[in-house]
Amino acid sequence: MPRIKANNIVEHRELQELRLLAAAKQILVTDGPQAVTPGAVAKVAGISRPAVYQYFQNGVAMIEHVVLDDFEDSLDAIEAAISAGTDARSRAHAYVESVINQASQGMHLTATALANFPMPDSFKTQIDNLHLKQIQPFVGALRELGVSNRIQMALLGGLVETGVRLAEAGTPASQVIDGVCEQLDAVLAKIATA
Repeated sequence: MPRIKANNIVEHRELQELRLLAAAKQILVTDGPQAVTPGAVAKVAGISRPAVYQYFQNGVAMIEHVVLDDFEDSLDAIEAAISAGTDARSRAHAYVESVINQASQGMHLTATALANFPMPDSFKTQIDNLHLKQIQPFVGALRELGVSNRIQMALLGGLVETGVRLAEAGTPASQVIDGVCEQLDAVLAKIATA
């Protein structure tokens, strides 16, 4: 029986699971979802392949866990950012800053890696629901600022999405944030005077 380096078995299992998830995330981002297999994750994590099955049924289960964890981290970061906002405009700006900083730090890479990869429908539904939850603070702030037209809402969302893509591609986050917020304010000013 292998020796454990934790204080107790529960802590050991938690540490092992974290090692497995870190390995799965690394493989997902660098090699794609098809490469996330129990054998590959075991090798990167430095544990035996049979031990992986004590934690996860298969590679898809590991991918689901990694992506859902990243979404929860993203939601927490957004909530922390917008809670400091004093009005709708500052909350919208805080949202933009949060999601673009997340993108520049690679936080969205796990979800991006899943493009065109077949995942279970239940997982896709979870992701869709989390994405709606993720954008809700921005949508709410825009509504408070007078944006009620669905086309305007979609275009402003697209502006933020473009900012995310620019940050993911390496454009400095501060430049992207400034540009997106400047464009957002210009649109909002036109809506306010209409």
